[in-house]
Amino acid sequence: IVIYFTRNMNRQYESDMTIYTGIISANGTDLSQDGKQDWNILKNSLLNVINTIGSKETMRVVSLKLFARTMINGDPERDNVYISSAHFRQLLDITPPAVKKLIDKTSEERTVENLKRYEKVDAKNFVYGLFNWNHPYFSYGALSKIDIKQIDNSDILHVYYENNDAGITYQTLNILSEVFADEYKTLQYSNTNNVIKYFEAELARIGKDLFMKEDSLTKFNVQNRVIHYDKQTEAVTILDKDYEIRKQDALSARNRAQVSIAQLESGIDANIKSIKNNAQFLAKMNDISDLNYSISQIESYRPDSLKTAVTNSVSTLQGLKSKLRNQERDFRNFIQEYSSQKYTKNGYPNANYVTQWVDELLKLDQAQADIKVVDDFKVELDKMYSHYSPIGSLLKRQERGINFTEQSYLSVLGGLNAARLRLKSLEMSAATLKVINPATYPLNSKPTKRKMLVMGTYFATLAFLLGCILVLELLDRTLRDKQRTDRVTKGNVIGAFPHKKMGRYSEQIKKMASKSLANQLF
Repeated sequence: IVIYFTRNMNRQYESDMTIYTGIISANGTDLSQDGKQDWNILKNSLLNVINTIGSKETMRVVSLKLFARTMINGDPERDNVYISSAHFRQLLDITPPAVKKLIDKTSEERTVENLKRYEKVDAKNFVYGLFNWNHPYFSYGALSKIDIKQIDNSDILHVYYENNDAGITYQTLNILSEVFADEYKTLQYSNTNNVIKYFEAELARIGKDLFMKEDSLTKFNVQNRVIHYDKQTEAVTILDKDYEIRKQDALSARNRAQVSIAQLESGIDANIKSIKNNAQFLAKMNDISDLNYSISQIESYRPDSLKTAVTNSVSTLQGLKSKLRNQERDFRNFIQEYSSQKYTKNGYPNANYVTQWVDELLKLDQAQADIKVVDDFKVELDKMYSHYSPIGSLLKRQERGINFTEQSYLSVLGGLNAARLRLKSLEMSAATLKVINPATYPLNSKPTKRKMLVMGTYFATLAFLLGCILVLELLDRTLRDKQRTDRVTKGNVIGAFPHKKMGRYSEQIKKMASKSLANQLF
């Protein structure tokens, strides 16, 4: 029976290939590391490659490509390097017509795309079931038998596979050698690319926030006329100090002029004193006061970044001073002409007294003009203090926000650069994944176990028969033969008659037995 049923016994064909990973040898090329070898990391990286090759997703791609290649190149009449004719006929018998229509004989890639579009998570879907059922060539159970091992402690992996079809065995490893590197790159790159996309999005978001904050600070500075806050506040403090000094000088000049005028007026007669009520006198004094005020305003101006520059130029200032000199000269002439007495009541020359009196009046007028300008400047200075006092805290708040955002921007930028370096390192590592010994088409099958099965069944059958005889002997309780009867009965057997009828020879046998018994008795 064994010989008969093993006459067409399946033969197993084996093929292998070796893959160079370069993970250990190329460890120094990882740009994101400091160059020190960490054997745990290297071992983990190598295990990642092994697990990627044997992963279910990789095997699914291999299954689809293997089925497409087999359906395109298989021949039901003769064997080839893709599949044997007998196995191809079996495959054609189980393949639905709808799936056969998906096969594009001119392009393996288009066939794979057609199969992917046709595949659905459904127990009745042939393409889905091809990988998830128990097909001997295309299922995950069959492909998971691919053996992947590291050779000693090297960078080289040995991939071994065996199946009952030489073409399927060869094509499976051939497709795996084409697929595994792409799957490894996709797996490794996808994580890094996702990280890079995250950092790029964060960088754009934080950069936009940083630009908005910087623009807001610029707009705030423009609105509040701030160029350099520390220097400007220091300038305001200096102006305040200058204001106090100038005010004291103006008050002192006014007091001195008032005292001098009082002394001079005490020596001038009533005719000269009455000039103070003269309309022309008052008009000229007002003109001189206005000119002194204007000149004092221009001279007290300090050009800086706190306020807009005054439109009066240097020529305007010189013009005002020239006009003031003319007005003072005219005023002096007016006083001299108005004065009719030659001597004062104390006997001093009237012209000298009037001249001194006019000079003091002019000094008093200039001092009062300076005081008015200083007071006006004090109002402006108070506005500056009120303006710049709250700006400091607002500026610091905005600068802290900009500094924090800038640090976040730099941190994300550093992470983005590290991720890009990691991507380059992965590209360099993936570039070293090469098949150094490709799979070969197996010409001879592995030795079968038919001889061992036949010899084993022969000895098993012999042992079975001997065992049955021994069991029957042990279980038999009849007398059966002369030796057994002598032993059981402790007597001598001298004759025996058959228990059953022996057909037409029964009478002759009985006579022969009787004669034998008689002879023994005689």
